Amino acid sequence: MLPAMMQRLAGFVAHDGPRTAAANRFALLLAVNQPFYPLYVWYFAGEGWAVSLWTLLSTPFFLAVPLVARWSGLAARVLLGLAALGNTFICMALFGEASLVAAFLAPCAVLIALLFNAEEWRWSGALSGGAALAFLVLRGRWPAPAHGFSAAQLESFATLHIWSASMLCVLIIWIMAPGRDGVRPPE
Repeated sequence: MLPAMMQRLAGFVAHDGPRTAAANRFALLLAVNQPFYPLYVWYFAGEGWAVSLWTLLSTPFFLAVPLVARWSGLAARVLLGLAALGNTFICMALFGEASLVAAFLAPCAVLIALLFNAEEWRWSGALSGGAALAFLVLRGRWPAPAHGFSAAQLESFATLHIWSASMLCVLIIWIMAPGRDGVRPPE
């Protein structure tokens, strides 16, 4: 049964374009892991963890990436970049700046840099530039966290977010780096 399910998942994320196939795999990985984030928040923060359920709003967008890829690989990769940024901004609104959830903008930037080839640089520039501009404009203007988290909880969040963002950068590079699985380096 497990091999058959793995074959179906492999078929779900398959694509002729190596960058899009890698984006599909990464989108599925994010979608499958999203339900665990509230558990991490519960473990690290305890009280107030239910606020993190709002982060699941982006899950359907991650799941849609392989479906959109059947129509357009470029549109699927743009959707993945937007879903990743959207999830990060949702988390920033929920947990506030002191949680250091903004650290997830680093893996978003790495992901966006690897999603597009040299001819698609405008998409990469627009997504990463838009994210940077939004961060700069909103810095210091985010609402208070959706729950009154204590300083100790926010410190735990900061540890969780820095560690998770670092590991996501490694994972993105491992899955999507030029030269892996046929993804060609920029010329």
